[in-house]
Amino acid sequence: MELIDRVVEAVCKSTPNPEARLEAMRLYDAFTKKAPEWGDTKFNTLAVEAPFFIPLGYKMFAVGVVDRITSAMFCEWKTHRAPKITKAGVPYKGDSEDDWLREITGGVQLAVYALAAREGEFLQKSGEKVRYPCDSILVRAALKSKPVGFWPAKWENGIKKFSDAQLDATRNALQVRGHQIRAARISGLVPWGVPGFHCFAYNRECHMYKDCTQYKYTPLQPKAWHHASDTSPDPGYVVCEQMGWEPQDPELVVLSQSAYQTYSLCMERGRVAYGGHVPGENSLELDTGTAYHAAMATYYGDHLESK
Repeated sequence: MELIDRVVEAVCKSTPNPEARLEAMRLYDAFTKKAPEWGDTKFNTLAVEAPFFIPLGYKMFAVGVVDRITSAMFCEWKTHRAPKITKAGVPYKGDSEDDWLREITGGVQLAVYALAAREGEFLQKSGEKVRYPCDSILVRAALKSKPVGFWPAKWENGIKKFSDAQLDATRNALQVRGHQIRAARISGLVPWGVPGFHCFAYNRECHMYKDCTQYKYTPLQPKAWHHASDTSPDPGYVVCEQMGWEPQDPELVVLSQSAYQTYSLCMERGRVAYGGHVPGENSLELDTGTAYHAAMATYYGDHLESK
């Protein structure tokens, strides 16, 4: 089977949304045409979609999945809506490449990945656990513009390095959040938070807002790492499944970077979302990102297999 056929197959398996599939293939096609211009494509690919865990303490772990691991750095792929442009032909404030880079490189995700490079173990399909020490993370976004664009324009600008002090701070913050979650479980009380300004983050109403304002709360006991209807479960589920951890163990705390951000926004939303009580939110944007990642994993997996 040719590479393009395997890519199409992977994209089709990743989501039932036909619009997301088509958009993911459009982004992938643009990537393959642009890739020869980027220096990072010349690095040897060691792993794709590599799950990891970082021990944080007693039954407490940070987990995640790195899109691509090379001989020089970790790589993270993103999709991003087309930036809004003023009549003068420049992006609106907060909608430029520099704004995006500042947000993504200053966020928790890349810091957790860098912490994994320093302290984490990566799970192989064979069941073996390996280390991939490195000090650089590369991030790149495919813009859903017409034609497709990519950020950063200069690939070197997407490289982020973290100091030991930054990684120590990230580890401490993850541990604090983990202890908060465990303490909330031990209390036996619900809810873990009440409605407030955070219910309207990202300029939209939280899908839990109506139930919370009507005092309708799900049970405290965890049911699973994700809901059965979720097509794209949290990375924590992948690691927990492979490690054989018991999801109903109240002492076990597993934090992906997305879980950390959800709990930081609202403890109650995190409790419900990561207890498997309700399906996660679905959208064209999320489905497109999932499909695009499937295409990229297949593309780099092909390079990996050929070595």
